[in-house]
Amino acid sequence: MKARGERSRRLLALLVAAPFVLRAACRVAWLSRRHGIAELAARLRAAPPFHLAPLARPELWRTAVGRLAPLLPVCGRGACYAKSLLLLDLWARCGLVPRLHLSYQGGAGGVVGHAWVSAARDGGQVSTPSLGHSPLFEL
Repeated sequence: MKARGERSRRLLALLVAAPFVLRAACRVAWLSRRHGIAELAARLRAAPPFHLAPLARPELWRTAVGRLAPLLPVCGRGACYAKSLLLLDLWARCGLVPRLHLSYQGGAGGVVGHAWVSAARDGGQVSTPSLGHSPLFEL
C-alpha cells in the first residue's frame, strides 16, 4: 500500500511541475534564438522567484526535468544541454544561483560534449551529473 501512495505522490508532483517545465522550455526556446550562450545563461538565471515555498525545491525540478524534457523539443540541442538550460531557469526561481558547466572530450569516437548545472545551497551543493567531465567553460 505504501508503494501505491508513493507512486501517487510522485505522479501528483509531476503533474504540478509540468506547466512550469513547459514554461521554462518555451522561455529557453525563445531566448536561445535571440542570444548567445553567455547572454542566454544570464537571462535564464534572472528568472523571477517562485511565490510558493513548496515549489522552491531543486530536487523536484531535477526529477521533473529528467522525466519531462524528452517530451519537449528544446532548441534541438543535446539532451544534457537542454536539461541544463531548463534547470538554469527553474533553479534560479528556487532562489539559487545556478552555474552552467560545459565540457568537451576527444576520444576514439570523436568529440563528446556534456553540460550540467550546479548551485550552492545552504552550505551544500546541488547538481546534475557531470559524468566524470571537467568543466572547460562555466557560465
